[in-house]
Amino acid sequence: MKHPNEEELIAYHGGEVLRRDVIADHLSDCPECREELERIDAVLAALGAMPIPEPGEDYGQRVWQQIAPRLPEKRARWWNFATGDGFTTGWLEPQRWVAVGALAAVVIVAFQAGRITKHVPLLRIRPWRTRAGSANAF
Repeated sequence: MKHPNEEELIAYHGGEVLRRDVIADHLSDCPECREELERIDAVLAALGAMPIPEPGEDYGQRVWQQIAPRLPEKRARWWNFATGDGFTTGWLEPQRWVAVGALAAVVIVAFQAGRITKHVPLLRIRPWRTRAGSANAF
C-alpha cells in the first residue's frame, strides 16, 4: 500500500476513514507514517487544549465592518420594487395599497356616474331600399 496522505491520517485520527483497517495495517508496518500520525495527534491535542475566547456582543458588527468594503456591490433585483428593497417604498407596503384602493374607487364611481348620467339612444336601423322603393330584407 502507498503511504496515506495527511488528510487521510487526520480523518483516521477522527475516525472518519472508509478504509480504516487498511490504514491501521499500514501504520503497524510503517514507522514513518506512525510518526506522522503522532505529530498530527500532538498538534490536534494542543489545539484542543487552547481556550476559546468569547467573541463579545459587538462581534457581528466588527466582522461586517471588516468584510463589507471587500464585498462587491449587489445589484437590485427586478422583484425588489414590490418590497421596497432598493427603492424608497415598495409597491406592497400599506401606503401603496391605500392609494391603489382610492384610485380604484374613483374609477368605479366615474364609470357608474357615466353610465347613469349619459343616455345614448339606440340607433334605428332602416331597411335598405331598392330603386323602386320596396324594402329589401336579407
